[in-house]
Amino acid sequence: MAAGLRYQLQTSPNSFLSFEPRLGFGWAIDKKSTWVFHVRSGIFHDPNSTAVIADVYRTNGVRQKQMTVYSPSYTAPLIPTANSIAINTVREFPHSMVQKSVLTVYVNVEHDFPHQWHARVNFYLGEDWNRLRVRNINAPLVTNSTGTAVDPIAALLAPRPFAPNENILEYQNSGHLAGNLVSMSLDQHSYKRFDLHFSYRHVNFKSDGGDALGSPQSSYSDKGESSRADWMRSNAGSFFGSICLPYKIQLSAQLDGTTGAAYNISTGTDANGDGIFNDRPAYASTTGAGTYRTPYGILTRMP
Repeated sequence: MAAGLRYQLQTSPNSFLSFEPRLGFGWAIDKKSTWVFHVRSGIFHDPNSTAVIADVYRTNGVRQKQMTVYSPSYTAPLIPTANSIAINTVREFPHSMVQKSVLTVYVNVEHDFPHQWHARVNFYLGEDWNRLRVRNINAPLVTNSTGTAVDPIAALLAPRPFAPNENILEYQNSGHLAGNLVSMSLDQHSYKRFDLHFSYRHVNFKSDGGDALGSPQSSYSDKGESSRADWMRSNAGSFFGSICLPYKIQLSAQLDGTTGAAYNISTGTDANGDGIFNDRPAYASTTGAGTYRTPYGILTRMP
């Protein structure tokens, strides 16, 4: 058995409560250790990225200002016209910040078969919380527009909780990820002339945080945000083999295959005026103006 405790801290933003207990257990069931069983578990923390910290201090509205111009003039895009709207953007941290927390549980069973074939089965359970996400805490209070045409200008002119014409992008510890991974492998490295390796894994993780700094489609709701992790490929397998020929010639072959990665369908517009261009389309019952027939159904740009 093995146990331990790790501690880390981070300043700017301050994060001091990062205690990381660890526990491991290994057991060889028989005297020849042909069966081996392992269980490991622990809590880990990831410091907040220095790039994020620098971004907040840099674009705080004083050192540097950022402005998004909707419907700009292409001859002078940075000069608002009668048909355009300019929105300032600042970034900030909340009153309290912590580091991302990760809980992992790893179970492993290994067995040596005759002729030195070695098999391994692994099960991994993981959960992240306090993942960083960006939310506009001063997003326009847009009224329900279900069934009506999108009007981005009306959304931009809607009242905001704080200052008008300003996006306040706050980095929050509100992201979550959880899931499991199962993998199996079979190896043969004892023969003089050849060796083989087979492996397969199945992954099932869901997240509402994205790979890096994800943002909810709506600043006022997390409904529908949990989905397959961006990086996840549900199934993957590999084969590797080599043959040693006379005259020190070696031939090898490798084959890897995975299922496709998850992806997001977005409209490319900012219909709710929150300054984050990640709006997703809605389903439409019939085709018409602003609708598109896709392999996933009839979609519309209306949120």
